Amino acid sequence: MNAANLRLINALGLLGISFILYVGFVLQFLWNELPCPLCLLQRVGFAFVAIGFMLNVVQGPRPANYGVVLFGAIFGAACALRQVCLHIVPGTGHFGSPIFGIHYYSWAFMLFSATILAVAVLLAMTTAILLLYWSPLKMQGIGYTLKKQVNFINQLWNLLRMCKKITVLA
Repeated sequence: MNAANLRLINALGLLGISFILYVGFVLQFLWNELPCPLCLLQRVGFAFVAIGFMLNVVQGPRPANYGVVLFGAIFGAACALRQVCLHIVPGTGHFGSPIFGIHYYSWAFMLFSATILAVAVLLAMTTAILLLYWSPLKMQGIGYTLKKQVNFINQLWNLLRMCKKITVLA
């Protein structure tokens, strides 16, 4: 996995979030279903997620940009969960028409949760790429080279394999 592939994955994430916002606007303007305040807050969460993905597409994958995505996803998930909890009691009604039998706020919670899990994986891949291709110590003039980083990672990997063999024998 290289930075170009991660940019492509972020672009696909941006397209997916844009489609979700598009569906929300279609429901609002074409079907005349006005969003409630919690739905508007969920859209803000989706917008933050989209901005984070867009920053990764433009600037390249960076952990700080994934922080924007995670902030938006956690905020949106909290708003969606609040709305789900408000309507979980029987007889309280619901807002909006269901999409495939599930209401928008329930979809939003599931999508925000999936976004958090996907970004955790992307963040791990991005961090691995940054460890291999970018050396903050070299930037500071200490002279820490990429070869030393790769050797350190190999030594750490061999140590972990050795520990695994010891635990299997024990």
